Amino acid sequence: MLIFISAIDEPEIRSRLEKLYELYEQEMHRQAFNVLHDENDAEDAVQNAFFRIWKSLDKLRDLGDNEIKWYVIRAAINAAIDIYRKKKERWQKEEAYDENVSYFRSENSGSGNHGLFERIAELPDRERDVLMLKYVYGFQYKEMAKILEISTETVKKTLFRAKDKLEKLCREEGLYND
Repeated sequence: MLIFISAIDEPEIRSRLEKLYELYEQEMHRQAFNVLHDENDAEDAVQNAFFRIWKSLDKLRDLGDNEIKWYVIRAAINAAIDIYRKKKERWQKEEAYDENVSYFRSENSGSGNHGLFERIAELPDRERDVLMLKYVYGFQYKEMAKILEISTETVKKTLFRAKDKLEKLCREEGLYND
């Protein structure tokens, strides 16, 4: 990753990316690992997130601000979810040709937190973001509204819909106990 940053020609952009890397790389990696449960995939997710951040770096102002922190961490989480989805799609294609894998999946799918992450990944981006902001990072409604650039009332409604959808998805998979 540092090779990518050092290859950037503009000193100001390179400096800002280095600062972001120093401040948030460990938390980004931790969050990506929480989704993927694989060190190499988590590193790939952080790298993919930094490519996305680099493309929108001009929009980022104060590197220590909570909004920036959430932005870069959310970028890592989203990159991790993208990797997870791609791996899942590839696995499902391989599964069609292997009955043993199909049996294994039916015995183990949806168990533990991994099943919950799958259900959260199925939610629309905004609903997933609102859930993460509220329950992972503990932001208040006003803070969430500011970060997402929506009204506080929209945050509340989106959170309600997200929780409702997540509960329904978890019930369907047997992850939710009454």
